[in-house]
Amino acid sequence: MNLVAHPAQSMDMDRLIHDFNLCYGCGLCGEVCPRGAITIDASRAADGALHKHPVLDETHCVHCGRCSSVCGSGAISQEKFEGLVQQMSEARQEHLVFFCRKLNLSQPSPMQGEALGLNTPLTAVRMMPQLSRVRLPQGVRLVDVRCTGRIGARTLLSLLLAGVKGVLIFACPPHDCEYGRESCLSALHVEGLNSLLDAYGMGERRVEILFEQPESPAHVEAVVERFRHGRLRLTR
Repeated sequence: MNLVAHPAQSMDMDRLIHDFNLCYGCGLCGEVCPRGAITIDASRAADGALHKHPVLDETHCVHCGRCSSVCGSGAISQEKFEGLVQQMSEARQEHLVFFCRKLNLSQPSPMQGEALGLNTPLTAVRMMPQLSRVRLPQGVRLVDVRCTGRIGARTLLSLLLAGVKGVLIFACPPHDCEYGRESCLSALHVEGLNSLLDAYGMGERRVEILFEQPESPAHVEAVVERFRHGRLRLTR
């Protein structure tokens, strides 16, 4: 197999686009916001109907994107995610790997476990991103995201319908998530989508989520290879 180095496409600071004129008033965005940046203003119309309107406080927004993943109306969308489906289709890439930024940045340098002295260079003790060292086969794209909770079922389904055969998500454990509330939002999306795919006879299209800190770039490569060949079944 011909392995090549692929720079990870970063969606760490993907811009959120808000058009609350499209809002249904479901209130889910406010429920999943980890910083209280979105609150729901409820009011009653003259006919007694209850209307809910999201109110955004941009000073508290951390751009995790979780609100967009649960928005069914399109009132909150993600600029880079909008083009990802088209990019995958045009490049004819069959597998997509999402990687939580926290996992990517939490690996120490090789020297970090060794004894450190006054003359130890700073480069030896810094936290080193690992995705730049991952080598993957052609047809696989690696995407770095601030929080995997921003990957919604709608985005995943669009990718599969565009010809992507499989999506693998490396997520941090829920109790370790900077933005979660003891539950993994992306896992809920994956579980629901897989049930839908099975119901419609699309079980060959696979979406998997892995809660694991890879030990090395080689570990990532091995997991992706197992996933490509259908030997990684975690969420079914």
